[in-house]
Amino acid sequence: MKKTLPRGILKHHILFSLSALGIGCFFASLGNLLTLTTINVLGISLMIIAGITITADMWKKNKERSILTPLLIAVAIFFLI
Repeated sequence: MKKTLPRGILKHHILFSLSALGIGCFFASLGNLLTLTTINVLGISLMIIAGITITADMWKKNKERSILTPLLIAVAIFFLI
């Protein structure tokens, strides 16, 4: 059987970061839709945690590209607020 995924894609911290980013975006959008600030704040805080962990992971590999990730997440948070 041929492996199609890169080796690093299934590491625990990558799965945690991407799931926290997705769940945070979902909660922030749901909080905006239902006008519930507690769900919105929970989603934004999950997105911030995911952005920090993704940046820390990318910093080891490529310092220039790791600056782009928090900027994109900050723009997403700006539009969700």
